[in-house]
Amino acid sequence: MTSTDIIWNEHRTRLLTFVRRRVATLDDAEDLVQDILLKAARHTDQLESEASLQAWLYRIARNAIADHYRSRRLETESLAVDLAEEDPEADAIQAMAECIEPFIQDLQPEFRDALVMADLHRLPQAEVARRLGISLSGAKSRIQRARVQLADAFTDCCNLIHDASGRIMDREPRKECGCRGVCQHKG
Repeated sequence: MTSTDIIWNEHRTRLLTFVRRRVATLDDAEDLVQDILLKAARHTDQLESEASLQAWLYRIARNAIADHYRSRRLETESLAVDLAEEDPEADAIQAMAECIEPFIQDLQPEFRDALVMADLHRLPQAEVARRLGISLSGAKSRIQRARVQLADAFTDCCNLIHDASGRIMDREPRKECGCRGVCQHKG
């Protein structure tokens, strides 16, 4: 094994740890690290100095992780559109999801990140705590606070209409809607 191979293997191990803390599955992390190293190998001419190799690799990694979540979001939106075409109730759920999105984005980052990991990515709270580098009770607290803030923001915008079993079925806007026009409100 050459010294170059040893260096790449060391960086691969560190990158895998870094990426694994930020994505849902080990398979996703391994795929991303493979893509990161391939991109780095193809663009070594952009590396200013060997001393900046680690910082350069982590910049590529952060961009790859962001791209990964962007593509997942597009897949989710596409799936939601497909479901809406098949199921009339899914259309209402998608419309409500679009209304909630601006409120999620307006949460403070530490609350938004915890909420997204727990409720949208369905990660266990212990895993949320590990990824955020906080205690389990701290993660639980952030998730609950984010849910309360999100519910308050949404109900400030809309009156929720429930069915007999308490499930949210629809919403009606209040005078000054905070969803910035994302909602396709009736009336």
